[in-house]
Amino acid sequence: MPPVAPPKRSPVALQQYASGEVGNLNDTVADMARQVGKITDALQKINRLEEKVAQLYTLARPLLNEERPLAEHLAEIERRLNELAQAARGNYDLRDIFQCSRCLTQGMMAIHVKCTECGSESWMGWWPGQDGE
Repeated sequence: MPPVAPPKRSPVALQQYASGEVGNLNDTVADMARQVGKITDALQKINRLEEKVAQLYTLARPLLNEERPLAEHLAEIERRLNELAQAARGNYDLRDIFQCSRCLTQGMMAIHVKCTECGSESWMGWWPGQDGE
């Protein structure tokens, strides 16, 4: 009998893996999936941070375009607030505008006050017959 040639195999032959190799491959795929998840989370955080930076830039742009530094802007705001407070004190004297609805006396009034630190209570105000009336 003539020698028999071994059967020809297809170019894509199924390779048999040992059970340990399959387990290692599964572990590697699972680890890669975890890593992809971490990368996806990091990219989402970067996108959120980029949005925040864009919002901050939009808010700060007017200040960046000015020649004056931020400290000067804050000093100007403080100066204006002080002017408003002084004007309010000068134009608003409760003693000048108070009139009793019962006896029609003007400027004689008092308020009950309490120290918020120790709780001591007292009266402050103007009474008839006091000096400076």
